This record gives sequence, C-alpha cells and structure tokens, in this order.
Amino acid sequence: MVEPSSGYIERVNGFEGVLGSCIELSRKLAGIRPPSSRHFYASVLFTSLCSRGVSLAIVAPHSKWAQRRIEHWDYASMAGMARSILEIRLAFFYLCIDECSSEEWVCRWNLFNLHDCQSRIRLFSMQSEARSIAGFEKQANELRERLTSNSFFAGINLSDKKRN
Repeated sequence: MVEPSSGYIERVNGFEGVLGSCIELSRKLAGIRPPSSRHFYASVLFTSLCSRGVSLAIVAPHSKWAQRRIEHWDYASMAGMARSILEIRLAFFYLCIDECSSEEWVCRWNLFNLHDCQSRIRLFSMQSEARSIAGFEKQANELRERLTSNSFFAGINLSDKKRN
C-alpha cells in the first residue's frame, strides 16, 4: 500500500486542528442569545460549517476522526462535501460578515431566500409535485414583492438586476 505524501498528512492535520478549534468555539458560545438576525444566522451557518467539516474529516483518508479497516480514497464524496462547505462559507460571509446597511441586509436575505425557493421549485418540478410547487411559487412572488419594495434593491441598476 502506498503511503500518502507528507504534504497531504500536514493538510489533514491542519484541517483537523482548525475544525477542533471551531467546534470548541461553537460549544463555548452556545446558548448566547443573538442580538440580531445577522448574528442568529451566523450561528446557524457556523454550526453547519462545523457539522459538514466533521463529515469531511470522517471520510478523509488518514484522518484521526475515524477508525477504519482500510483507508478509502473517495474523492467524489470529499469533493461534494468540500463544495457544500464552500457554499455555506459564501453564505456566511454574504449574510453575516460583510458590512452593510440594515436595508441592504434585508435585500440580501430576501435574495438568498428567493434563490433557495427557486431551487426548490426546480427540484420539485422534476418530481411533478404540483402542490409543493404552488406553495413555493407563492413564496417566490412574495419575496419578489419584498425586493421591489426594498430601497436598496430599488437603487440597483436595472441591467444588474436582469443579469443576476
């Protein structure tokens, strides 16, 4: 059996160290009442990052997070988990870290939910779930109305709105 490179082991150890620190921080700050929606979603997304990180650590070959009979190199599963982590990280920064006005934050939140709602419509359309689709379409329309009445959104250049 071929042993992994020292660079790989170094990165796995580094990832495990960061993950352990994040979990420790999450536990230390658990139970603190969030002062705003931004803080609440930061907590939710950070917890999700930690959870997905644990899953990635468990499937990573030569990780200390899992005991196994053989080291199984499943790049496809690891890539899917890594992509999920990156998407959550993007949402975390977009909704919780980037400084913006409260009106812009509400706009971002509604855009985030509209994107999620549209994804659900596409998903349920493949399964021909008409009842579910109708509810999501109603929600998407409500989110669009919120966006059009948002002063930050109204100030965005029309060509930018169509492009996105």
